[in-house]
Amino acid sequence: MELPDFNLRHLSAYSAIHTLGTIKGASERVNLSQPAITQAVGKLETLVQAQLFIRHRLGMSPTEAGAVFHPRVWRALEGLETGYASAAGQAKSATNPAFRHSVRWTQLRALTAIADHGSYSSAARALGLAQPTIYRVAQDLQTLAGFSLYRKSVSGISLTPAAKSLSRAARLAFVELAQAMEELGQLHGPANARVVIGSLPLARSHLLPQAIAWVTGSFPLTEINVVDGPYPDLLNELRDGRIDMIIGALRDPSPGEDISQGMLFYDHLGIFCGPDHPLAGKTQILPSDLSPFGWIVPRQGTPTRNQFDRFLDHHAITPTAAPIEASSMALIRSLLTLGPRLTMLSTHQTAQDVRNGTICRLPIEIGDPGRPIGIATRRTWSPTPTQRRLLEALRDVAQRTELI
Repeated sequence: MELPDFNLRHLSAYSAIHTLGTIKGASERVNLSQPAITQAVGKLETLVQAQLFIRHRLGMSPTEAGAVFHPRVWRALEGLETGYASAAGQAKSATNPAFRHSVRWTQLRALTAIADHGSYSSAARALGLAQPTIYRVAQDLQTLAGFSLYRKSVSGISLTPAAKSLSRAARLAFVELAQAMEELGQLHGPANARVVIGSLPLARSHLLPQAIAWVTGSFPLTEINVVDGPYPDLLNELRDGRIDMIIGALRDPSPGEDISQGMLFYDHLGIFCGPDHPLAGKTQILPSDLSPFGWIVPRQGTPTRNQFDRFLDHHAITPTAAPIEASSMALIRSLLTLGPRLTMLSTHQTAQDVRNGTICRLPIEIGDPGRPIGIATRRTWSPTPTQRRLLEALRDVAQRTELI
């Protein structure tokens, strides 16, 4: 869904009316005249194509649409204010009391575009604006914020640490308002909805496909985007609001107080080979039997690689060849068939391959205590009905396959 260009002051006026119940009270809170408040609400209702209030002699009451719309608007505005205060703290600057009621939508769009593209010219092209316009808008935001937002880099323009905090708050506000529009659209029946999932390897073979199949089969207007990538990249996108959740191995310790983790099931690791490997089919194998063979392993720092390193150290196994680092299941599967290599993988991730006979699990214990597989989200995240359906589907798949 294309997000409309909201007027943030109109949103503040709307939120004040929703909270206080009168135009007079809202006028005093946001420092706008009563006619200006009335006009702001009218323009907002036109923009979202929904009546947000019922007018009566005692004031104004929210319609069903207004009641649905307001929580997201409130979260967006509060998130911006909190993000601005945090950014000012990083910059060791006092906050500007006028920021909340003076910051403009185009200024925040410009900030995030500059963050994404690294130059005024590229940001201008992305937003369909002239470069002088982007530059002026960006400088106006910097003046309003009261601290430095931009610095020159070798490749162009980058954001200061304080600006990155403000940019993240802006992105999360955009997400809240996009979800508000989605929820308004669903008031009158099936409507387009979107979920973006960060997928780690352990979720890709069974858990996630099954959940996606159920949700899209039951709600065909649901658009689901799956983003693969290293955990640090997915975590950054989760914090920015670019993805809604990460499915895969949970981290211990937690990556931060801003992240919430929920377990679905425990997974265990095993040692695997191709069907023609010399060890395939053997009923008894000692750790020393593994020494002559090369390995396919994930990159350093991942939970599986850490377990692999501990296993080799514990049994004093010295591989005869340098390991191949790979995380793609398709690549690992092919490498196992092309030579006498071994790998350490999730038993959940490889279950279908073992059943199909494309890879074999070796009968050797590796001392794996098990890893919690689950869902990571922003702690302050409030899922839409569609996102809740996907969460329920993930839990249901985990239970039905007796993985918990």
